[in-house]
Amino acid sequence: ALAFSWLGRTLRERQEIEPSPLKGPILLYLFFCALSALNGIMSTGQDPKYTLFYFGKLVEFFVFYFIFLNTLRTPREVGGIAAVAVVAAVALGLSGIGEFLAGMPTFGGGKIHGPSGETANVLGGYFVFHLGLVIGMMFEAESMRARLLLLGAMVCLFFPFLFTMSRTSYVALLGSLLVVGLLRRRGLLFGLLALVMVMPLLLPESVLAR
Repeated sequence: ALAFSWLGRTLRERQEIEPSPLKGPILLYLFFCALSALNGIMSTGQDPKYTLFYFGKLVEFFVFYFIFLNTLRTPREVGGIAAVAVVAAVALGLSGIGEFLAGMPTFGGGKIHGPSGETANVLGGYFVFHLGLVIGMMFEAESMRARLLLLGAMVCLFFPFLFTMSRTSYVALLGSLLVVGLLRRRGLLFGLLALVMVMPLLLPESVLAR
């Protein structure tokens, strides 16, 4: 409904869609996703409804990206959306911690899957995105209070992130931190190196095994 509302307003008011350097890569990614989906339906007999629903969820992510790109105009509006996203992510992180405590009595049990129907990899990717958002907001925060609140949010996200056991998400987080360190904050590289060195001493064996 939100997407159709935005598209209808854009066409009615003849607004130009804001240019984005990600437009080409996004379209290319969706093209290959569509080919993969068709191949799965035709060659493996996969349920078309499930495949199309999953592909639709991928498209939905990028639709929201373009909606935000074309509707948010001021830094305050962007900050408001970012704050809502972090609050929602923290709520999901606390839910993941509750799942861990309820279903894993011994430290280092199974995976945290999050809401019904989501895989651990999807949840891990969600946490990676929002951890990156929180880290970026910490760098830009002007008050110590805001930084402490964001640090608390990071803890709420990082703990359940570890127990998704998603190796892809682990690599994605390290890669994102490396890029931020190279482009914006060189000091982050030293922190990342220190974190890698102490991880074997702090993390449970089940996480290290992944």
